[in-house]
Amino acid sequence: DENKSRVNVNAHHSVAIALAFEKCYQDERILTVGIGDGGNELGFGKSACNLPKDKQIPRSTSPADFEIPAITSNFGALGLSMALCCLEDKMNLIPDLISSNHEYDLIKFCVDNGAVDGLTLKDGEITVDGYSDFERNRAYGKLEGCFMK
Repeated sequence: DENKSRVNVNAHHSVAIALAFEKCYQDERILTVGIGDGGNELGFGKSACNLPKDKQIPRSTSPADFEIPAITSNFGALGLSMALCCLEDKMNLIPDLISSNHEYDLIKFCVDNGAVDGLTLKDGEITVDGYSDFERNRAYGKLEGCFMK
């Protein structure tokens, strides 16, 4: 079944999302980047087979032009966003990127609509790979220190 591999970390089918992203892979002019921490993320198909199999989660089969490993996908995406701000000389955007309240609201919205923490797999838990809002905010402060010197 072609749709069997289109599942999220809890093995729930994610066909609509997967099909939307497949369009990016079909157009060679679009540069693709996978950001992840456990190999189940879209775009981690090249290295997912080399990752430890300590968790029984689906592994990504979709490759990307570039893979960015990170402690959590969110931290990796934020780091990439900050680096792009630096390259474009738009450092004033960084404080808005790391607004913990904004991220908390987004995570809560996702959880309220069925998303789960990718590490604990618990329903209703407003964490990211086991990290609380306080821990994420502290990590973002350290990341900001790397770019705002």
